[in-house]
Amino acid sequence: MTQKIVRLSGELDHHNAAPLKEKLDKLIHAQGEGFRLVLDFRDVTLMDSSGIGLVIGRYKQLQKGGGELAVTGLNRQIDKVFTLSGLYRIIKKKKSNGEKNVKNKMELRFPGISANEGFARVCAAAFASQLDPTLEEVADIKTAISRQSPTPLCTHMSKGAAKSPCGASF
Repeated sequence: MTQKIVRLSGELDHHNAAPLKEKLDKLIHAQGEGFRLVLDFRDVTLMDSSGIGLVIGRYKQLQKGGGELAVTGLNRQIDKVFTLSGLYRIIKKKKSNGEKNVKNKMELRFPGISANEGFARVCAAAFASQLDPTLEEVADIKTAISRQSPTPLCTHMSKGAAKSPCGASF
């Protein structure tokens, strides 16, 4: 099985998901059937629901052609997004082997846009409202969507009752 490692960097959000989708789809199409794509997340600083959708879409596309999708290099926050969203039920996590002898590698960079942070917080609030998370899980979700200090989004969250800044209760 042919394998290609794609190293991602920056913020994987709704602004960057569409162009990244196009590039990955072209790569998958060019490789043909029985292709393994490994997404290296080591330099990804933020991932919102658009990123989750992008990963699921590439998984489905590869599976149709007898291929596989795997991920590697996830930091603690992105790993938590994969865990809480259930992505690990369908996508393999590979240990990072370094890059010294990697030949089939490409790198895709996408810019970070600070305006996306508010949108990511709203998505996380909606996501968290369906989970009944513990306070530790809330902290992990909050960290996954922001590299900044704690935000008002989850400050008043407690099991069974919480309000986001936009007034959504969960």
